[in-house]
Amino acid sequence: MIKNSEHLFFLIKSLSKAEKRSFKLFAKQHAKDGKNNYTLLFDAIDRMEAYDHSSLVKSMEGKMLTKNISTIKVQLTELVLRSLRQNTSALKLRVKLMQQMDYLGILFEKGLYSQCKKMLEKAKKMARDDDNYLALDRLAILEFNIALKELKPEDLEHYINVTYPEVKEARKTNDILAEFECLTVQMRLLLLESNAIGGKLTKERLDKIIQHPIMNLPIKEYPVTCQIDYHIIWGHYHYAMDHLSETYFHRKKALDLIEGSSAGERIWLTHARFLLTALTTFKMFDEFDKELKHIKAIINKTPKERRSTTYQAELDMTLNNIRFHRDLDEGNFETISSYLPELESIYKNAVNQIDTNLKMAFCFNLAYAYLGNQNYKKALVWINKILNDSEMKNLRQDIQAFARIMNLCVHYSLRNFDLIPSLIVSTERHLKKEDRYNDLESVFLKFAHKHLTVPFVQAKKEVFEQESDHMLELCTTPEGKIALEYIDLPSWIKSVYKETTMESIVKGE
Repeated sequence: MIKNSEHLFFLIKSLSKAEKRSFKLFAKQHAKDGKNNYTLLFDAIDRMEAYDHSSLVKSMEGKMLTKNISTIKVQLTELVLRSLRQNTSALKLRVKLMQQMDYLGILFEKGLYSQCKKMLEKAKKMARDDDNYLALDRLAILEFNIALKELKPEDLEHYINVTYPEVKEARKTNDILAEFECLTVQMRLLLLESNAIGGKLTKERLDKIIQHPIMNLPIKEYPVTCQIDYHIIWGHYHYAMDHLSETYFHRKKALDLIEGSSAGERIWLTHARFLLTALTTFKMFDEFDKELKHIKAIINKTPKERRSTTYQAELDMTLNNIRFHRDLDEGNFETISSYLPELESIYKNAVNQIDTNLKMAFCFNLAYAYLGNQNYKKALVWINKILNDSEMKNLRQDIQAFARIMNLCVHYSLRNFDLIPSLIVSTERHLKKEDRYNDLESVFLKFAHKHLTVPFVQAKKEVFEQESDHMLELCTTPEGKIALEYIDLPSWIKSVYKETTMESIVKGE
């Protein structure tokens, strides 16, 4: 978790070169007697690899009153944000609209109603172009207050005959959007907490969400913002239920609609990730290659001034994780080993600039790659990162559970047999607490109790083979298919009793 003292550090580190140049020009307006504490502090923080307040104070001695450094940091944060807003307002309609609304508020409080009315119609057009119904609502309230202040008949009539019908519809749309947003959050929370996607309880809860009345609206008749949420919800539902073509349709539709809206690059990138993840999960590789080509073309069109370092970090992590996941799925562990150091470097450099969900997936994939490459000590490092990180403990219980199961495989491979009994108990306790037990996990843990607490001997080959075949059967169930996407337990067991690599097992060599 980022400390309050580090917020400015990460804000500065998130800036692109163009944004840093713009800030320097903007900050010149705040220089006093040719001296600018803001740029001095900005440059000092920008040079840091990791934030260290004591080192920062020491580096500023003789350049400014260091006892005021905390105050100057607060002021610098505000200055950077103002610079970004000024720089962004020319690029993004939504930011420009918010700026216009701020100006309108100022003019109204000054009693300059005629100037307000002149700017008001322009702002309303911007809100319509942006499908921003909350802004339309706020602008209608402002027009209402101006009309009551001036009491001009033409303004009152305009509000009654033109503005009121529009804002009435806008408020209805806002209510629908609020419902869609709540359903989307419910869906995401359910998928994060779910103990068995495809299981009866999960399906009942998923069905309850998609049976909400608004999911039956003639959605094409509603604004783009409503359509986006509608397809996002259906995309999550079909992905959870293992419906290939339906998932592809809805996630592709959501992404296309976002691409044509003012939602922003970060929102678009998140849903590009959802689409690519689904296509790799369902092994729809022809569709994956086509969509990836299109997504990369869109990314290449994004102006450099809008590619902040945090955006680039999320982009790099997303594309690398997709490639990584595909290689893992195909058992290309040897291929992965050639770029693992590069991936670890990307992770370390981007760790505070990407969401925890993506970090967890990346750590898990790194652990699994090292397990497949028989580098068990490195696998353990990444598993421990998941299990011990305070941010990750209460998120993605699916990854938390499978990380514990993989942990047993790693410690067995490291011949830490004395640790395994307690790890099994700990894993069982966790699965029970999170209500995550399914048949595959239950069978594996029983197997671990009997056979993973002592070294493998050839006399146990037949037992290992039977257990592997049994787990392979369980992997054909909806729950088993999901489990197989995390870790191929049958192949790992085969690699033990056949004394070979997981890659050779997966590829049938």
